[in-house]
Amino acid sequence: MELTKEQTQKIERFLDKNNIIYVDIRLETYDHIVTDIEQKIKDQNISFDNALIMVTSSWRRHFKETSSFYFGIHFTAPKMVIEKAKKSFKKFYFIYISAYFFPLIFIQYLESVLFIALTKNILPVLQGLGVFATFFFIFLMIKKWKIKEKTTYSFILRTQTASLAFGFIISFKYLFTNNNDLTVNAIWIAFNLVFLVSTYIYYVFYKKHVEILKTYKIS
Repeated sequence: MELTKEQTQKIERFLDKNNIIYVDIRLETYDHIVTDIEQKIKDQNISFDNALIMVTSSWRRHFKETSSFYFGIHFTAPKMVIEKAKKSFKKFYFIYISAYFFPLIFIQYLESVLFIALTKNILPVLQGLGVFATFFFIFLMIKKWKIKEKTTYSFILRTQTASLAFGFIISFKYLFTNNNDLTVNAIWIAFNLVFLVSTYIYYVFYKKHVEILKTYKIS
């Protein structure tokens, strides 16, 4: 059987109530719930309201608000959103962590002469890229802000905006302080690399956000 407009609106309200506002998750979940309800009505010969209760009860555990250390415990979303976000973000998280520890290991602990010399030569370029990345990050944030629809990827983007503070610090030092000192500081190098990686991550997930909206013909 095909559900009526009033019945589908009840499903929509159920999704709204449980904060399923992320386009990619919402449309997939909506289709599953509609299919499950129609199947129960057909197989068990029960009313729509009874089928709705049975089906939505089984979905509630997926809608529980939760968080993840990948994004910070203060960023919460329905469990199914967090799980999809974690799956997409996990490899980038380890790239992010590696960017921080790589210079610390080779400069501060191993004191690699070759790596230190190479880093000293590229430090001005690294900081210059940091300034460019700051403006690019702001540009992407503004474009994302103009898109009102939410996806799993826009949730990830929201958790990464604090990284822009790194860019402001790098830009201030590069543009408004004396840059003649090319002393190789492991923490400062790590700081620069982390921000460049953060900008790349933001770009990747901004593209995914836009692409998923195009897929669903929303923007």
